[in-house]
Amino acid sequence: MNHRTSITHRLARLAVPMLLALVSALLLMLLLGPGGDSPVLFAGDPIEGPTFTPTPSLTPTVTPTDPPTATPTLSPTITSTLTPTVTPTVTPTATPTFTPTLTVALSETVFLPAIQRAPLAFACPTTSDRTFAAVPVVGPPADHPDAQHGDLNLALRGYAPTHADLQLVEINGQTDAGAPRLAGLFADGRVPIFSAGFRVHDWDWGCGEHGCRGDLLTAETVTLLGMAGAPGEALHIPRRADSIYAGDFIALVLYAEPTRLTLGYTREDTVAHGYAVHLEDLCVDPALVALYRHLNQAGRGNLPGLRNGEILGTLGPDPFKVAIRDRGSFMDPRSRKDWWQGAR
Repeated sequence: MNHRTSITHRLARLAVPMLLALVSALLLMLLLGPGGDSPVLFAGDPIEGPTFTPTPSLTPTVTPTDPPTATPTLSPTITSTLTPTVTPTVTPTATPTFTPTLTVALSETVFLPAIQRAPLAFACPTTSDRTFAAVPVVGPPADHPDAQHGDLNLALRGYAPTHADLQLVEINGQTDAGAPRLAGLFADGRVPIFSAGFRVHDWDWGCGEHGCRGDLLTAETVTLLGMAGAPGEALHIPRRADSIYAGDFIALVLYAEPTRLTLGYTREDTVAHGYAVHLEDLCVDPALVALYRHLNQAGRGNLPGLRNGEILGTLGPDPFKVAIRDRGSFMDPRSRKDWWQGAR
């Protein structure tokens, strides 16, 4: 459009002098007349109208120089450019980003109160309403303080894990009908799940004032057996048919701590002359521990006596462990014929 305007302006500039020259020529011709003899006009002489007609020649030349062509070219350019650009950009952007935001918010507001409410750790009872009786001891008291006695306090010896079948085993040999039955530990007389096997250390009585720990005992594959059960389940004395004192007492408590117990199936204050059972990692009845401590401080002339069916304590949070001895020797507690006869 600028190029056309420039051409028009140039034509206009050229047309004006040309028109002036043309007018001058016409006037000169009129003055001279045909053949150059036309009279000269003087001021005041009339000029005949029909002979002066230059006006029509000016009209067609000036009129086409002002064409209004700029206005219609602007409208289609602006309309077609803005409309398609704005519409597709805004619509698809907002829709997909809104949906996943809601999904994440819902998943984060799920409450799990059961996970936050962890069960309380099991704790051994500290009181008891049970009562236990004292039985007179035959013979001298133990020859070392109880907590430092390697035959009474099994913690002094210690033990180590061993690889073994965690089930009842068949061992050849004779069977003693008067041996303690380990199934009597449980009210239902069952064989529990065996959780682990251990070997107990020997005890060197010639070492130091009260002896010291020796090597692991290897005569038996297992000399201490872990047993699983529910925390809080009552534990009873391993039952036995023979009694050791009037009133159906079958065993003495030779050593007692809140989580440890040693039973002797004679009236002697030793494990050397009969059966003995060590129980580890249980909750010993507080009343039984209290009576034992009282009698121990009194000189051990009497010790707590137990009858078949009496409750010794309860299972704790960890699997408890059992060892059984015959005349001081540690035996394999997995032996079916010796310790689990009649078990379910």
